[in-house]
Amino acid sequence: MRSLRFVVVCFLFVLEACGLHSPDLTQQRASELISRAPEFNRYARLVEVQSLTRQADSLAYCCYYGFFTFRYLNAPAGSPPIKAYAGFAYWDDAWHFTQFDYGCDHSGLKGGTTLSDCHTVNCYNPPAK
Repeated sequence: MRSLRFVVVCFLFVLEACGLHSPDLTQQRASELISRAPEFNRYARLVEVQSLTRQADSLAYCCYYGFFTFRYLNAPAGSPPIKAYAGFAYWDDAWHFTQFDYGCDHSGLKGGTTLSDCHTVNCYNPPAK
């Protein structure tokens, strides 16, 4: 596992050194990726993608993270949206929504959230055909 991690880091370093860059991930595209993920849309509806940030250093080529809000499908009318954290990765010439969590203690989430309320969901991205 360590050798694989080393190879990936070296590969990302070479990509950066050669000037190869992934396209920017827009809030519109992030909204589409979140909304169409079955792991998300079976239970919730996206309200808004609030922010997106490209990762730094060796992850700048492949990774974004962001904050968004959503509501459960069965939420009472007028209920406040839930804040969540999303992860995105770039491969096979496309951006992929890879995971999200909510109720966790991220700096962008409102204080008072305890770790026991944290829920993490990994999103399945089938291989390219």
